[in-house]
Amino acid sequence: MLTSKWHMHRMGLIDFWYYTNEEFYFKNGHILLRGSNGSGKSVTMQSFIPILLDGNKNSERLDAFGTKARKMETYLIDENSNRDERIAYLYLEFKREDSNIFKTIGMGMRARKNKPMETWYFVIEDNQRIGKDIQLMEHNLAISKQSLKNRIQNQFIETQREYMARVNQALFQFPTLDDYKESINLLVKLRSPKLSNSLKPTIINELLSESLQPLSEDDLRPLTEALSNMDEVQNRLEVLKQSQQAAKSIQNVYEQYNYALLDKKSLQYVEQKNKFDELTKKQKELTEQKNHANKMILEIKKQLDDINVEKSVLEEEYSGLAKQDLLQLASDVQRYKEDLTQQEKALKNKVQQESNKDNAYVSCKLKYDKQKDYNDSLEYEIHKSFKQLNQLNENMQFDEHISLKQEFLTNLNHDYDFNYTKSKIDKELSVLNQGLELFQKMNNQKVLLNHVQDDYAKEQSLLEQIETELKAYQEQFRLLKEEYHEKFLAWNESNQILKMDASTMKIFFEIISDYGNSERYYEIDQDIHNRYVWYLKNQTETISKLFIDIKQSINELKKIQEQYEYWNDLKDPQPDIAKEQEEARQYLEEKKIPFIPMYTLLDFDDSLNQDEKNTIEEQLLSSGLMLALIIPDIYQKEILNLPKGMKESFLFTHNKIEELEVYILHSKIDYNSLREAFGLSEGSVKFFDNGFEIGNICSVISQTRKSIFIGKASREAYRKSQLEKLREDINIKKAAIQKLESNLKIEQDKVKTLEKEYAAYPKKADLDSSLLDVNRMLLKQEHSIEQIKKYIEQRNQYQICIQNLNKEITNISEKLGVSNTEDVFRLRKDLFIEYKDELIQMESIHERHI
Repeated sequence: MLTSKWHMHRMGLIDFWYYTNEEFYFKNGHILLRGSNGSGKSVTMQSFIPILLDGNKNSERLDAFGTKARKMETYLIDENSNRDERIAYLYLEFKREDSNIFKTIGMGMRARKNKPMETWYFVIEDNQRIGKDIQLMEHNLAISKQSLKNRIQNQFIETQREYMARVNQALFQFPTLDDYKESINLLVKLRSPKLSNSLKPTIINELLSESLQPLSEDDLRPLTEALSNMDEVQNRLEVLKQSQQAAKSIQNVYEQYNYALLDKKSLQYVEQKNKFDELTKKQKELTEQKNHANKMILEIKKQLDDINVEKSVLEEEYSGLAKQDLLQLASDVQRYKEDLTQQEKALKNKVQQESNKDNAYVSCKLKYDKQKDYNDSLEYEIHKSFKQLNQLNENMQFDEHISLKQEFLTNLNHDYDFNYTKSKIDKELSVLNQGLELFQKMNNQKVLLNHVQDDYAKEQSLLEQIETELKAYQEQFRLLKEEYHEKFLAWNESNQILKMDASTMKIFFEIISDYGNSERYYEIDQDIHNRYVWYLKNQTETISKLFIDIKQSINELKKIQEQYEYWNDLKDPQPDIAKEQEEARQYLEEKKIPFIPMYTLLDFDDSLNQDEKNTIEEQLLSSGLMLALIIPDIYQKEILNLPKGMKESFLFTHNKIEELEVYILHSKIDYNSLREAFGLSEGSVKFFDNGFEIGNICSVISQTRKSIFIGKASREAYRKSQLEKLREDINIKKAAIQKLESNLKIEQDKVKTLEKEYAAYPKKADLDSSLLDVNRMLLKQEHSIEQIKKYIEQRNQYQICIQNLNKEITNISEKLGVSNTEDVFRLRKDLFIEYKDELIQMESIHERHI
């Protein structure tokens, strides 16, 4: 799988320069620092790039101009600082582009006045992060070198070169450290300010050439061979071009020949066609001439015989002439071949002489190179052999090896006596062989002990198998409990209703972790069940209440819609009247007594304002005149005897009802004018600004009621306003019902979700099955342990015997200064044998060398 690229993600400064503990974050490996001149942008960036890439903190690396004006020490302690010692850290964090994998590189510095600065480095590759997993500050001070080393262990680096190698290996993977160093140098040059002023084309060419990866011999070999073959290819190309030209010339001639031949054949075809036609015509004539031709055959045959004789004579003369010409030509060819052969031999001799000279030179040079290579190879073999001896000595610690190294390697061109060294080796081998013999005796005793331990070993093997299976079951049980932790956590996080708080989940985890030691899983079942019942009860009550609210709202909506239909169908709105009045008017209609309410015959003058209209209508309404029924006075006696349970106010007119006209009201009510207009009898009614007087009763109006019923336009406006209000009420009520239904669906969905969540919580069946397997293996283990105890006493007796033999071996190993194990003895013996063989081989090579 291809891994994503590393990007710079975060850089940090700990107690460095003017920073106490500062972090800067990158966006996809990019960062923008803004600030005025002298605010520290350059110092901040130059403290990271390229210093943290290779650990080189020389002065010229701190200045973009390459001067030595700046030193790293001055960023920690300068001349004016009141601190005698300061520890600082710089770090640069990298992040994989597509995953949360981090690596951090950095360095620590300790500066003290009048002392050299101490530096150490680190490359953190275990995904620990500074400031989160690793703290570089304690009590507002940077931690010490040793503290950091204790925290990151083998990720701590002492030297700058090792740090550079680790950074390259962790992030860049250049083939060699030199390649990585060159890339850093190129980066330093490219960051120079005003780069275009100092870089000429030749310098740019050198920089780019140096940045290119060098070509190996394998890469260059095909190019060299191609260049060497270019001349040959060119010659072949010229020959092919000439051949092509000649072929084209031949082709042209052949085309002309073919055209001429075609023309000739065409003419012959036409001629033959004409002849065929003529012959066809003359066929009859030729048939007639046949007899004449037959007669002439004998004469023709005779003439033919004469011609044949003459032909034979001529052929013999021609044959003689041809043979003479061929002999002359053959003689000339033979002479030319001999001359050509002589010239070729002379040329071949010259070439052979030149080749012999080159071969002699090459042979001499090869002999010289071969001899030199041979001598170099012998010396190389000697050093190679001694390197092998060094590697062997690292495990042997042979004292004589140091003397051999000092005396032999410094005088390779002189004789050296290896006998003393070989005698030392033989003496060591003799002692090792004695020790190995004692090991053999002890092994024989162990063989005897093994016969006694057979039963013990079988039972022990069985116990180990049982314990292995037990561990597997226990591990499976442990992993299953961890899996249950994850299942409960995932179940709880995915829940919307059965949501457990942190304390409850902690209790659940404790119960699961302790499962097998205590039977408390029922507490989980009981807790979840109780919560389920409680939530279900609440949801059921909420749903029932919503059903009731929806039903009630639907009934209210129907009533409002009925009112809307009433007002929509109503032609002329009427004031509200009492039930007794309704019965009285129904009575009048049944008796066919004509009547008309006064307000239907009233209207306002256009000059009146709304306040005046409101006052007039309230005065008329309060006085009872507005709702009073105007009836012809001929019905007065009958009207005054209304049945019991009815009531109404009447105004008797001596005019006909159908002749009454609408009376226009002005700013003040003139009752006399009103009375005369409607043909009413006299009455003691007076109106003033805010009230009226009837007889001895004087009334004052509230001046709060609006004009509604006087004037047809007012009544129509009132009807429309009522319809608009009812429409709004209908919409509001529908929206309320829709919201209630939506809430009902939500609550019903919550019940379904609750059911699913309750059914989905992890049950303990898998835990019980796994625990049963563990307990079964524990019983087997207990039985096997009892069997093993029976064999322990017998085993102890034989072990005492082996211990006595081991004491003797220990005494010998102490004399040799090695561990008292057979492997050590054998390994040391093998090493000395290999050392001796290598020494003998080196001695042979050395003899050839000198």
